Order: sequence, then structure tokens, then C-alpha cells
Amino acid sequence: FVSAIKANPGGNFILTENIHLGDTINSSIISNTFSGTLNGDGFTISYVATASAASPFGLFQTVSGTIENLNINASMTLSVVDVGGNAAETPVGLLCGELNGGTIQNCNAINCMINSNVPSPNGKGIACGLLVGRMTGATLEYCTASGNIIANGSVGGLVGAALGTNTIKACYFSGSVTGTL
Repeated sequence: FVSAIKANPGGNFILTENIHLGDTINSSIISNTFSGTLNGDGFTISYVATASAASPFGLFQTVSGTIENLNINASMTLSVVDVGGNAAETPVGLLCGELNGGTIQNCNAINCMINSNVPSPNGKGIACGLLVGRMTGATLEYCTASGNIIANGSVGGLVGAALGTNTIKACYFSGSVTGTL
């Protein structure tokens, strides 16, 4: 799965089974921009991450394509490293760090956790959501997230920060969010 997407980030993919990516993830699993289509077909991707994030962080680092019908079951403990000067918040989400012009629909983050309750060196914190860290010109439809988030910065249940014109339709979050600036 991962090697196929890395080899062809603009391709079309359909999951055929649940996937556990491991318990020691320390960087975005798919670090190139995903511009293709992933149909999870109702299956679940699970992982546990402990990392330091200096760039968008999640299962997918950046998504400009479409992800649909996918479940995520993950937990993440991370610290934010200084990305220098006046850099923006580091986007962190369990599905994708950055959703830039893409679409996520019918996806669920189930019983998930993000803990990043450490001050960032640049004072910016993180843009942190269970599904998406930061979205710009993007669409999130018919998605759910359940779990807990503790983080410094822009923190939300589904999406940490939304920049520009975005669409969020028929989505909900249940759980707790604790955030400080």
C-alpha cells in the first residue's frame, strides 16, 4: 500500500483489507503530496506515532487529491521542532497534516488521540485536528472523529485550522479538545 502510493502519488487506489502500519512511526508515512484518489472501501488504517514535527505530519503529509470511505485508528505523541523565524503553525492530523485543495469524504477517525502538550520553540504551536491539521481551499464532507486532543496552537476536533475558502459539510466530532496558545 505505502510503497505503491509513494511510487505513484497521482494514482487511484482501493483498499482491500485493514492495514496496521506499526507502533513506532516517527515521520509522515507518505511524505510526498498525494494528488490521486484513495478509496478505503470501509477498511481501517491503524498506527501509533511518536515524533518531532517540523513539517506537515500525518498518515499523508499533504493531500491535494481525494480520500474517501476510510477509517483511521491512531494515536500520536509529538513535539514540534523549530522551523525557523516566523514560520506558521506546523499542521498535524492523523489522516493528513495539510489538505490543500483536496477532498476528504466519508472518513472516520475512531477512538483516536493526539498529545502534543509541549510549547513549540518558535511560539507558533501546531494546527492540530484528528483528521486534518490545516485545510486550504479544500472540502471535508460526511466525516466523523472521536477521541482526545491535547495541543498548543490552533486545535479542533476534526480540523486544526482552515485558511481561505473551505467546505465542511455534515461532519461531527465527539471527545475532548484541550488547547492553549
